Amino acid sequence: MSCDFGVAPAADVDTALDALERYRQMWAHPYSGAVSPDVHEFVAEANGRSNADDLVVTIADSRGAVLRATGPGRNRHLHTVLELTKDRDLAVLDVQTGHLYDPRGHVEVMVTVGDGRTLPYLTAALLEDLVVAGTDPDDPFLVVARDDDNYIGARRYEWVYELEHRAGSEAEHFRVYTTMHTVVRSVLWAWACGDPAWSIALPWRRVDPGSPGIEVASGAEILLDELSSMTTGLTVDRLALLDTFLSMRATRVPTLDPESHLPDDDATQ
Repeated sequence: MSCDFGVAPAADVDTALDALERYRQMWAHPYSGAVSPDVHEFVAEANGRSNADDLVVTIADSRGAVLRATGPGRNRHLHTVLELTKDRDLAVLDVQTGHLYDPRGHVEVMVTVGDGRTLPYLTAALLEDLVVAGTDPDDPFLVVARDDDNYIGARRYEWVYELEHRAGSEAEHFRVYTTMHTVVRSVLWAWACGDPAWSIALPWRRVDPGSPGIEVASGAEILLDELSSMTTGLTVDRLALLDTFLSMRATRVPTLDPESHLPDDDATQ
């Protein structure tokens, strides 16, 4: 198993398509141009860790570098490459997934994504992508942490996001619900940046140990959180839509078993 990464100065690649085109050009038309100091330092450090991390720099020139990682643990390889590039303003293209990681303006926190990725930093643009990606039922959560007991996280169930944060102990573990991904993004980013606005933006409630989460939350809990939030900006139209959704959520879905629609034998006699 192998995975490939393209590395380029972040200022030169605005989008993943830009990075992919550069990656293809480096493979198709290799040449030996002057390597920038940042790329040179990155290549030297990557080569120094090649035995431990199964990384091989296959191309390096004035356009950037191309790496191949072999062996199991592609998420470990990604984490290593991001660690080596984050302080050098080098963007990383994960060729297999098409994700572009641009470290400019990053905050150094530990990020865990439901698909198994662990990232050594967070940016506003990356957070937007991760929150949207978190709507996938196969990728249900995102956690941003400073250590094991100091974190904030979000996960989505149906149309509702559950936000939780913990500050050192079970007594400092809180939860809230919202239906707006913009609120999730703003609160997570404020927490990551150390902006205290996140703590008063939502009506946080202490979580009891073993307390069930969003899967069993009542419509009343969700509506109360939404109405109490300082950041949702609910309009009349959005409130009506929320009311409709909560009504649907509380309605038992009829069975699709065709046998349930057959008349009772006794009733037809």
